[in-house]
Amino acid sequence: MDALLSVCKGKSVAIVGNGPSILDNKNGSFIDSHDIVVRFNNFSTIGYEEYTGKRTDIWVSSFWEREVIAHPCLDSFSLVICPFPAYNGKPSFSQINRELAESCGSSYIPREIYNGVESIVSSASSGCVFLFWLYKLFGKIPKESLFGFSFFDPTKSHHYFEDTPRVDSDHKGEEEKNFIRSILQ
Repeated sequence: MDALLSVCKGKSVAIVGNGPSILDNKNGSFIDSHDIVVRFNNFSTIGYEEYTGKRTDIWVSSFWEREVIAHPCLDSFSLVICPFPAYNGKPSFSQINRELAESCGSSYIPREIYNGVESIVSSASSGCVFLFWLYKLFGKIPKESLFGFSFFDPTKSHHYFEDTPRVDSDHKGEEEKNFIRSILQ
């Protein structure tokens, strides 16, 4: 918790989700003007810069292999966070993903944060878990700090960089939307 607190305290933070709504407005320069820019999982900025910005300071990754391979510049991030809690100092997922997370010097979501959000939103996304952690550290999150949170509309692609709608998501879009709205100011 100390790492996130020290990186974000007293700073403006842009939290950039991967939802297709990021393409509704050309906020790239505004996003990059924040002190800290947070991105999730297998994000892409190349070709989308005028909408998404270019910078990434904090990368929140669930460490599926394709995500780490897609982001080889890990040492350029100020902080890498795994949205799953650690068990006895180790993340709670497969060995290969654990090795990838450890090779990045990842910080882990505290167990009480993960359990707290999962008790409210089942199968919470990385973005939802991270927002809850920020909320617990700093209080209500300014609504204008969020970009690209589309809440898994099954009629659209889940990510702005994909063309095909996904109906197989474990995430509960309406639950997340209602919960996130409750922690915004």
